[in-house]
Amino acid sequence: MCRQIAILLMTIVLNTAVHAKTAGEMLSLCRDVASASVSGETVRMPTTFDAGECWGAFGTIQEVMRIVTNNEQRMFRVCPPVNSRRTQQIAVFVQYAERNPQRWHEGYFFVAIESLRLAFPCRE
Repeated sequence: MCRQIAILLMTIVLNTAVHAKTAGEMLSLCRDVASASVSGETVRMPTTFDAGECWGAFGTIQEVMRIVTNNEQRMFRVCPPVNSRRTQQIAVFVQYAERNPQRWHEGYFFVAIESLRLAFPCRE
């Protein structure tokens, strides 16, 4: 029960924090990061505030995707491969957002989660 309350509170806090940016705004911040060069463990991305904001936002999303419910299912139903990289997840969001401009006014968090759920669905 305590774990469920903690997850609910975390979701509310994250929801409040991430609604500060719309999907359209985050798309604008993330375009350059999505096309960043990756070599081994090195990511060559712009050293701008926008790129850093995108990178940090998706770091939070990576952590949230790991939350598991009491019945051992991922809370947001996103199951990226173990070797999936943050740049790949950002690219998935950018591609989805570009194909769905009708969602640009929505908070980016749930648009990003939906894009990742479609790309990396959990097996039932």
